[in-house]
Amino acid sequence: MNWKKLILAGAFIIAAAFCNAVMDKLQFHYSSSIFPRKGEILLGKSHDWWNPAVSWRNKYKNWPNDARPAFPFAKTALVFLTDAWHFAKCLMIILISAGVAIVTQRKPIHAVAAFFIYYAIFSIAFEFVFRWLLEG
Repeated sequence: MNWKKLILAGAFIIAAAFCNAVMDKLQFHYSSSIFPRKGEILLGKSHDWWNPAVSWRNKYKNWPNDARPAFPFAKTALVFLTDAWHFAKCLMIILISAGVAIVTQRKPIHAVAAFFIYYAIFSIAFEFVFRWLLEG
């Protein structure tokens, strides 16, 4: 057993849990959180990027008048650039994928390949379920 790999993977999983906690705090407890109120800035980003009650609109050109993406792939592959919740989710998935890849692969190049494969599998499965299977 390679303890260095386990420790590194564990650190990635802990960081992923941090991201998940950020997502839950943003979504369910924003008003009692450390995140900025209207007019405040945190880490260079305003309330409109942090608060999911309003940040979901960032992916659109001019919601509700124009529901086209704000920029190419703003509603899909690059949604993590539109708000804090999606950014934390993307980072969480990256960290979990990296942690699994590190532990399951012996050679670094195989770990890198596994990371991209795991990330792609997760993303494709999510899009399939979200866009087709659960669509009314």
